[in-house]
Amino acid sequence: EKLTLHDLCFIFGTNKTSLCQNFKTEYGETVLGHINKLRIRDAKYLLREQRLSITQISEVLGFTSVHYFCRLFKTVMGVTPIRYQTENRLRLADIFLAEGSHTVADIAHMVGFDDAAYFSRCYKKYRGFPPRRAQDQ
Repeated sequence: EKLTLHDLCFIFGTNKTSLCQNFKTEYGETVLGHINKLRIRDAKYLLREQRLSITQISEVLGFTSVHYFCRLFKTVMGVTPIRYQTENRLRLADIFLAEGSHTVADIAHMVGFDDAAYFSRCYKKYRGFPPRRAQDQ
């Protein structure tokens, strides 16, 4: 259920101006800034732990625009949601590659890539060498 600023004012028996001023005085940030910080925290978790599209994540977190979500994420994190997700998947892939007990195709699927060839291209783009070489080291 969506909670609005109007709802918060009703709950706390105050008006919007007072609520916003008191919140900023107490917490050092705006209500919307705080809500967005929590949403980005949750987005980071979903990007790392779930196999959801960026659109699905933005909807789950209550964003009405996937474009706004992506801009906000990049402003806060310094990278796009896709890059954040890819870098996290590749870090996990590095661990599996170092173990040497799985094929590159298996690792690709284990870390969230549906296509092993795309995984290999991403790995080479971000690491500068193919995953096979990482596996051999």
